[in-house]
Amino acid sequence: MSVKQLWRWQGVNDKGQLEQDVVWVDNRLALIITLQHQRIMPLRIKRMGVNAALWKEEQSAEIIHQLATLIHAGLTLSEGLELLAKQHPHLQWQALLRTLAHELEQGVPFSSALVSWPQVFPPLYQTMIRTGELTGKLAECCFELARQQKAQRQITVSVKKALRYPAIILTMAALVVFAMLHFVLPEFAAIYRSFNTPLPLLTRGIIAIAQWGSAWGWLTLLLAVIGAIAHHRVKQKPSWQAQRQHLLLRLPVMGRLIRGQKLAQIFTVLALTQSAGIPFLQGLESAIDSLGLPLLVTAFNAGTSGNRRGQSGLVGAKKYPGI
Repeated sequence: MSVKQLWRWQGVNDKGQLEQDVVWVDNRLALIITLQHQRIMPLRIKRMGVNAALWKEEQSAEIIHQLATLIHAGLTLSEGLELLAKQHPHLQWQALLRTLAHELEQGVPFSSALVSWPQVFPPLYQTMIRTGELTGKLAECCFELARQQKAQRQITVSVKKALRYPAIILTMAALVVFAMLHFVLPEFAAIYRSFNTPLPLLTRGIIAIAQWGSAWGWLTLLLAVIGAIAHHRVKQKPSWQAQRQHLLLRLPVMGRLIRGQKLAQIFTVLALTQSAGIPFLQGLESAIDSLGLPLLVTAFNAGTSGNRRGQSGLVGAKKYPGI
């Protein structure tokens, strides 16, 4: 999947009128071809920067909630997207909403159109929208998705607030220890050496650590930077993602939170599909697709493979006892 670019253009149409817009396209050539099909002579084309901070989940959830309200009021999907595009304050969101509306007018399902924007609409969004399309309850699914995202954000904010004070204390303690090792302890060590007094083993060990840090601290910092760069380059590889997810799921507290969140997503999608009369296995497949974690998807697929053969799902799930 190619990454689309944000472009601003100005041009003259076949009636001699000046037009301008901001659009998402694959590249400059694709934009020129599109303008030619619309019989527009481009006068100025400029690529715009993309503010990744605007792709926050609260922005996406708010768009989905507003879209659900418009659908519930009787507007079509494309009409709702066009209306939201006109009212949104940010150009990149306006262009995105118009792009989605255009794809809908071309006959592309809304859930399929969202697949091209995983950085804006994660797999859960795509699955919930697909469920709404299958059940004919798109507005209800959008409302439920917005409610779930709001509850998740509230939990995230609560956890961050709870961890803020311990993080400050640990940071201050680390700074104090650093200052003691690099400024205070060497002075005391010099005083004790002048007395020719043997120091305890623990004290000598701490002094050795401080001396090593003073001499080789730059090497530790360099290795940390290299490790961060290496992690940035390999974090998109499936094998690395699987190992990282396996580690996170085994953490004492974080692992339980992740599993609980993903199970809540599965049961939310299952509740919607079952209430609409969709077969259980088909609904379960849609729910699993919303997880967004390859390791969990593999584990749940192993568990459901037995169901497809008429066996208990526990047969395949036993291969993943930690999940």
